Amino acid sequence: MNDMDDANMIQIPVRFLTDSEERGFDVPLLVKRVRDHVWLIRRNDPHLAGLISDAQFYTDQFGPDGAPQISRAAKALLKALARQGVTLPNLG
Repeated sequence: MNDMDDANMIQIPVRFLTDSEERGFDVPLLVKRVRDHVWLIRRNDPHLAGLISDAQFYTDQFGPDGAPQISRAAKALLKALARQGVTLPNLG
């Protein structure tokens, strides 16, 4: 199976990934632009788990206050990943 096969790729909204990168986190490599604000990443990217963890922090009720736009972007990312069958760790 080719690394660019659909089964190996995930479509994500890019806003939260960009924010994480701006804060100095290692983030998954953006492989291909699908449309405005939506990119493909590899399902097996080694930095995906860190991005998920960061997104979960921003959606947690005890996460940072005063960041509603980032929280919405984090929720959109997690929803897109779950919709594509990515297993999200349960923090509760």
